[in-house]
Amino acid sequence: MIKLEQNRVVQTAPSLATEDFLSFEDFWQAKPDSVEAKKMTKRRSPQEIAMEEAVEIIRQAGDKADRLRQEAYAEGKAEGQAAGLAQYAKQLEELAVLFASLDGEREAVLKQHEESMFALITTMVDRLVQHEVSVNPLVIQACLKKAMEYVVENSTVQIHLHGDDFGRLKKASLENSRLIEGKNRIQLVEDPNISVGGCFLKTDFGEIDATLENCKARLYAAVEQAFIAAITA
Repeated sequence: MIKLEQNRVVQTAPSLATEDFLSFEDFWQAKPDSVEAKKMTKRRSPQEIAMEEAVEIIRQAGDKADRLRQEAYAEGKAEGQAAGLAQYAKQLEELAVLFASLDGEREAVLKQHEESMFALITTMVDRLVQHEVSVNPLVIQACLKKAMEYVVENSTVQIHLHGDDFGRLKKASLENSRLIEGKNRIQLVEDPNISVGGCFLKTDFGEIDATLENCKARLYAAVEQAFIAAITA
């Protein structure tokens, strides 16, 4: 300090010659480990220190926020998967209920229309049989051949059949003499009570019903069994 007139005291500025003074050039060219750098570090103001601490606090807060965000994402993903599985299980349960109701409705519809459906099927089968009998002359030959398998050998056989089939067999026997030959004595009898496509055999040991009506009855029984198996499957 220096004294001025009238006893006034004035604070003097630090001397530029003191060892604490650093020029701008020294500040710029100071190495990190040099005395000058240490002096600069030592001279950090409270504001600089506070700023550095604030930056560090912000960095730590950011790291913590990232960690919390990752944990929340992992937790949310697990919860999302659990929720998705629960929703999937619920949908499966709803589908099972739907299929059960559909099966019940299907069974009710089939039961309601079972008789009409079977009647339609038998009608279709009957028409197919009638059509085949009317256009295929070999039907009566196949029917007779099957019926003759039940005839005892060396017995007398009367074959009752429709007039149309009577003519077909006589014509076929002329073309193939072995058609009605065998160990049995065979007699063809024209019978108007026998439908086309069938025959009725009378032997010394009994009768064999190979009429078309009897054949269709057995056919309808087989169709009915198949129909019931189909609707109950």
